[in-house]
Amino acid sequence: MSRREKTYFHLSDILAGYLGALLGVEFILYLSPPEPYKRRHLSLSQKHFSFEQEKIINLLQVMETSFAEGKPETVKKCALLLVRALKELPSCKKIPAKYRRRFFSGLVYHLFVQLGDDLLKRGFAAEALIFYEELLASYRQDIFLLRRAARAYYARGVLFLPQAETLYRQILEYNPGDLESYEALGHLLENFPGREEEALTVYREALRYCSRDTEKIRFYLSLIALSPDDYELLLRLGRLYRRQGMLLESRHYLEEAFKRRPDPWTTLELGRVCCLLNDLSRAKEAAAVILGSKDPFHPAYYLLGLIAEVEEKWAEAGDNYLHVPPDAPLYWEARAGLARTFLHQGRSAEAEELIRSIPAGQRDKLGAEYLDLCETLENSAEKCHFLSWREYLRETEPLYELKKDICKRSMGTAFWRKYEFLEVCGKGPAGSVLLGRERYSGRKVAIKQFDDKFTADPVFIRRLQGLLRTFRSFSTPYIVPVYEDCWHNNRFFYAMEYMEGGSLAELVKLRAPLPLKEVFSIALQVCSALDYLYIRSRAMSHGALKPENILLSADGRVKVSGFDILWVMEGTKVFTADILKKYRQFTGTFLYAAPERFDSRGFWSGRVKNRGRGDSLEAAVQGVDHRADLYSLGVILFELLTGVLPFKEYSLRGVIRFHRSFKAWPSPRVFNPTLPVDLEEIILRLLCRNPSDRYATPAELGEAIKKAKLL
Repeated sequence: MSRREKTYFHLSDILAGYLGALLGVEFILYLSPPEPYKRRHLSLSQKHFSFEQEKIINLLQVMETSFAEGKPETVKKCALLLVRALKELPSCKKIPAKYRRRFFSGLVYHLFVQLGDDLLKRGFAAEALIFYEELLASYRQDIFLLRRAARAYYARGVLFLPQAETLYRQILEYNPGDLESYEALGHLLENFPGREEEALTVYREALRYCSRDTEKIRFYLSLIALSPDDYELLLRLGRLYRRQGMLLESRHYLEEAFKRRPDPWTTLELGRVCCLLNDLSRAKEAAAVILGSKDPFHPAYYLLGLIAEVEEKWAEAGDNYLHVPPDAPLYWEARAGLARTFLHQGRSAEAEELIRSIPAGQRDKLGAEYLDLCETLENSAEKCHFLSWREYLRETEPLYELKKDICKRSMGTAFWRKYEFLEVCGKGPAGSVLLGRERYSGRKVAIKQFDDKFTADPVFIRRLQGLLRTFRSFSTPYIVPVYEDCWHNNRFFYAMEYMEGGSLAELVKLRAPLPLKEVFSIALQVCSALDYLYIRSRAMSHGALKPENILLSADGRVKVSGFDILWVMEGTKVFTADILKKYRQFTGTFLYAAPERFDSRGFWSGRVKNRGRGDSLEAAVQGVDHRADLYSLGVILFELLTGVLPFKEYSLRGVIRFHRSFKAWPSPRVFNPTLPVDLEEIILRLLCRNPSDRYATPAELGEAIKKAKLL
């Protein structure tokens, strides 16, 4: 590790939460100024530190200096000595024995992961592996670690690719659906001369585990990078993009497929997309190619009809649609087009007859096109026919008005002309988070995509649009801004600000317990967000406050994201037994939910006793309100300061039993003995089972934090 830049990596920042739990806040405040230990060491004699504390400070100094000088082995040895020294502290015995082992293993885990990540980021992969492999000796099936070690081997160069391949295959053995590892393994195999076919096999295997079209797109792109002339891949990718409403990308890949095989179906697909993009010249060229072929191709008349419609040649368009035979795949699309031409020619009765003849299954397939037809007919119908048409719609399409309203409020395919999809960032219980970019400004955005099983319900989409409209009206630095939304082919997306710092959940996994100052800086900013909701939106509650929904900017600012998706889907803030069974994938939300949100009438085979429970009565009378968010914040703060959640089991039943039990929460000082008493009182008040015993408003909580002088 030659020519290392002389930069000090502040280990005390990583270990602040752990050291604070054993040595107190004042000790951490001494370590917190951004100065090298060798300078601070001069003032040691002026401080009243014990021998054990001086020993720890000296070890930290040696570790930091060794890290800066490129001696990772020395850092590792000193870290293990540090753990031994911490275990000998009298305060260590105050931590419960069952938690003590986990506490120290967490200390080593977080420290070594952070050191390895920093080295890997700087390009020192071999040195990073020293820390990763030390951890893997104890955590052999930890996918999080295996993935990091594989990246480090990959970064070391061609000679170490076999070790990286072994680790990625090991991950896929433990978790066959790990798409990130499939992608990394495929890219790795591409770098092996002569193993391109194996990479193709890996990408095709990954497609079996893709449950969302956006996931499929990323692997089709990888396949096409290896087989750029594969007609089938290009055609499938073009169709996938069109299904999402991403017409610009769809046209690009359909053009590539057309160059390699200009058969009638490919040409028709290309011409159809060009019509949707108002590129008539290219659509006409595609139609000419089809008509120039020797064999008659009846669906070509559908394309000619689309072109004539755009040119407002209604009679010509109608004649072309009539030439599409009933056994053609695009027959009902052609019938819908014919109805449109009748409407523009004033032939409302014939248009109505055509629209009524479209089967129910085809109406869903036509989607927004069918809704536009119905609305146009409604606007053009004479008074004598208007009421009968409305009655017909009520009988056959009870959700017609709702769907029409959704379409009007959505950008539709124009959404994907403004934004471009780059990659999948992550997956959640309701959908995926995509990384996108504004096409003209280049600004990155996060795009939330909901799973098809949710977006097939128009009631859900309309509620969601109303909630997003409310969020768009917000103007506060503490809530993630929401931009436009898109509903197309029963797929729903919306754009929001991209937060480069990740989520609080990642911070918990890497560093918890966190230092006091950092935790309450986060708490105050979350309080500001909740207070804005409370004041600005008439006591509106967030409903899904958890670490995954607290996001960090690149400079460390905190913003609250997300909303109560279960409330949007079910229309209630109380989790009944049916809801809990139906949405088991939302266990991450239930972990942080307030007791009053769980229905008291029983769950599955057992009953949760509620005699004398004030929270159940108050929730029944007043409903779940903003105080449920304060409880959730209390759970988050408990986890940030102790590194654990005190549930005996992480099953859904165990979580519900704990939240609704009669027993009070254990004090966070049981797990972190040096926490101030004021802080203990704040957290335990937040975690009161009865809502009336908690803080009345987020602002009151913020004032309590400031008065406690914890910052």
